[in-house]
Amino acid sequence: MYLLYDRLQLQSSSIGHKLLVRRQNWKSTTDDISSLTVDELEDAAKAIAERQTINNPIIRRLQENITSIGMQVPGSFSEKLQFRSKIRGLNVRHAMPDIWMTINPSDLKNPLVLNLAGLEYSGDALPTANAAIHRTIATSNPVTVAQFFHHICKGVFDGLLGTNTGRIGILGQVANHFGVVETNGRGMLHLHALVWLAGNISFSILRD
Repeated sequence: MYLLYDRLQLQSSSIGHKLLVRRQNWKSTTDDISSLTVDELEDAAKAIAERQTINNPIIRRLQENITSIGMQVPGSFSEKLQFRSKIRGLNVRHAMPDIWMTINPSDLKNPLVLNLAGLEYSGDALPTANAAIHRTIATSNPVTVAQFFHHICKGVFDGLLGTNTGRIGILGQVANHFGVVETNGRGMLHLHALVWLAGNISFSILRD
């Protein structure tokens, strides 16, 4: 499964490269790459390490091209920049978010994981074996774990919050939400989300 994900990332990166090559400024981009010197690259690396702005216009143009390619690749830093832009847009539309939440379901103990994997048995018998089976499924079946995570998140947003359902959720009328999925050390998924409630105070009112 992880090899398949790598393959999808390479495919998305290739699409970004293809779009970049077809641009009218591709010739000027290749000229920019050829004109760079070792000293210029070292100065840029030093500026990045010291969290300073790169002043070289050639390197800045090349950085923009790299960002354009990376936006097509899931999990890349460029995609994170794209997410930040979308969040800023939601802040303009809905003002400041009301709720910051994290969804971090336990795949090692939830019986839904076993049901999605096609296993049915009584969890009351042999608790030690039950825990071992849970652990084996959660660590060796990434598809089942991803499905489990999807159902939990969908239940939270659609069932509890009522986002985009037209009904009132446990937090009231939700206008929108934005969630980003991350993984922990062993690859288990969790989600960080911002939630905007309807009737939120706009920036113009806050300013006044």
